Amino acid sequence: MPDLSVYGKAMAGGFTQSAVVGRAELVDQVTDGVTHAGTFNANPIALAAVEATMRVLADSDVYEVLETISAEFDSIVGAVLRSFPGSGSFNRVGSLLQYVPAGGTTGLHGTGGLWTTIMEGMLRRGFLFMPSGKIFLSTSHTTADIEATAAALSQVISMH
Repeated sequence: MPDLSVYGKAMAGGFTQSAVVGRAELVDQVTDGVTHAGTFNANPIALAAVEATMRVLADSDVYEVLETISAEFDSIVGAVLRSFPGSGSFNRVGSLLQYVPAGGTTGLHGTGGLWTTIMEGMLRRGFLFMPSGKIFLSTSHTTADIEATAAALSQVISMH
């Protein structure tokens, strides 16, 4: 068990919020004068987002849905990348995918290979991918969304 842990945006569904948790004798020092300053401390909107996110994540079925939709994305959209030699691939952990250029590795805050071309081409077609090459999926994504993404990606890569 760590003495202290910090949790970030995921706990609030992407809203700006974090939490410091840990042993009471450490955390409770803020009641004795230790300063814990923060821009969004006790922000009611962010805290409502935390509550809503925690409520959704308490349902164990949500993880199965995320795994299913993410595996489907990796299979269908990943197949498009694999069908064009030199286009790259995805690494996937749960609902997070990371573009990896063909024959290469990706850095923490960026990618190489065709990612800039892919990102710009997809944006022109109404699909927003992160400049970092990370793709975050959610329970709101559908098979139709995945198929539309694959079709647009095929167009982008075939024009390259």
